[in-house]
Amino acid sequence: MKTRHIGGLIALLLVMFLFLIPKSVSADDHGNDCASATAVGSTSTSSGNIETAGDIDFFRLDLSPNGYLVLQSTGNTDTFGILYDSECSELTSDDDAGAGRNFRIRLDVAAGTYYVGVRHYYSDRTGAYQLSVQFQPDDHGNDCATATAVACGSTTAGNIFRPGDVDYFRIDLSGNSLLNVHSEGGTNTFGTLLNGACQTIASDNNSGPSTNFLIERNLSPGAYYVAVRHYNASSTGTYSFVTECTVYHNISASAEIGGSINPAGTIVVREGDSQSFAITPFAGNSIQDVIVDGVSVGPYQAIHSPA
Repeated sequence: MKTRHIGGLIALLLVMFLFLIPKSVSADDHGNDCASATAVGSTSTSSGNIETAGDIDFFRLDLSPNGYLVLQSTGNTDTFGILYDSECSELTSDDDAGAGRNFRIRLDVAAGTYYVGVRHYYSDRTGAYQLSVQFQPDDHGNDCATATAVACGSTTAGNIFRPGDVDYFRIDLSGNSLLNVHSEGGTNTFGTLLNGACQTIASDNNSGPSTNFLIERNLSPGAYYVAVRHYNASSTGTYSFVTECTVYHNISASAEIGGSINPAGTIVVREGDSQSFAITPFAGNSIQDVIVDGVSVGPYQAIHSPA
């Protein structure tokens, strides 16, 4: 009886000891804030695990240049994703736009640092997941502020790399100009000409060769923008953007009483060209003086004005 009593006491103490051992806690696989975020590539897949209720996993992305970012989770866990900027301020979030109950975020982003937070949709649940990052660089800006500057007489390659992509170009005209902008290639393009305030001046679908847009306008000096997209919102394709500028100058010619000048009035002269004027005095009169741009050049009977 005594031996059994001692054995029972030992067994009881052992059970008590086992109950006093603290439950082990799994190590966290990813940081819980932007400062401790796990760095991942711009095209990558990373494993994650919401180990404990309320856990949130943070990831860091360094992206360049501007482009289109797609973030999504896969797996059976009901995830919730949040995208933050470089200051860890929330930009956008999603619950289940992905497959099943997975989040998916799609966004045009500028080059820079971003953070992604992943948690369980329910604060009291856990589960594993995969984080997929897909980033596609954009060849040209998506608005007037990020437009690609192009020169007159240039041809620039463009790519509508995803449905809904719009490429913006900026053209600076030094003088009054006849501006011709159009696309070349096999893509069905749609072009829009905008002024310096990014307001629409004109647009076109297929006035150019085949299904290419073409816009031609007489414009005053200043900054202008051209937006190029696919005519079909769900389609993509490559093209060449062509810019042709004919800068011209207005010359006003007139004669006072006693003679004539030919041609007279406002004459449009292309930059680089020249214009001749013949000055003829009436009978009994002579040429007293010729004034060009407010400066006397003498009593010439003919003048030659470069544009």
